[in-house]
Amino acid sequence: MRTAVECAGLTRRFGPVWALRGVDVRVGAGAVAALFGRNGAGKTTLLRVFSTLLGPTGGRLAVLGHTVMEAGARGRPNRLAAEAARERIAWLSSSGHHYEDLTGLENLAFFSRLAGGGTDAAWLRDLLDRVGIARAANFKVRTFSAGMRRRLDLARLCAAPADLVLMDEPFVNLDADGASLVRELIREWKAGGAAVIVATHLEKELASVADLAVRLRAGRPDLSAAGDRLPAQADP
Repeated sequence: MRTAVECAGLTRRFGPVWALRGVDVRVGAGAVAALFGRNGAGKTTLLRVFSTLLGPTGGRLAVLGHTVMEAGARGRPNRLAAEAARERIAWLSSSGHHYEDLTGLENLAFFSRLAGGGTDAAWLRDLLDRVGIARAANFKVRTFSAGMRRRLDLARLCAAPADLVLMDEPFVNLDADGASLVRELIREWKAGGAAVIVATHLEKELASVADLAVRLRAGRPDLSAAGDRLPAQADP
């Protein structure tokens, strides 16, 4: 199996605070990894490092075949390698980002264009329909509920061509149908060969789709197989 993300001895420090301390993780192409941990455990920091938006302080990091950080190159990530990897990464932050005075369709078209995706209006409307908000395509985002905004975020992910999908708390503000949609999308990305890494504190939501669980405690990992310590399976 090709490797999508691999790190060894990965660290990240913010001033005197170590957010990540010696993380070793390998996620293959077409695999789904779940990041679990309490608030402040380092889940979001690790995702941001994997996204190449945040450079590590130390250790080795390779993303989509690009060596972003060599072992021993303390605090000096390879900028060109990071930029090359970033072209094939789709990123969902915990809070999302939207232009309030643009419509749902206009937001999706803008971000799809930035990500190198399609801009055909009919295709974009199909994506909005896929995530259940086609009826609001021409409404300004400032009128959207929190759940509708999260579904728009999911449409943006669908619009971006990616070999690595990173999701930070994707279930936030979603109802049961929305959570089921997230799992369905994860299965589709996996079937298409993309690696998916999801950070969440809702372990049961990923029990039916995760291949690998990484539990972080104070920036340190505890690695296990998905069926090993995951709770009972969520509804598919």
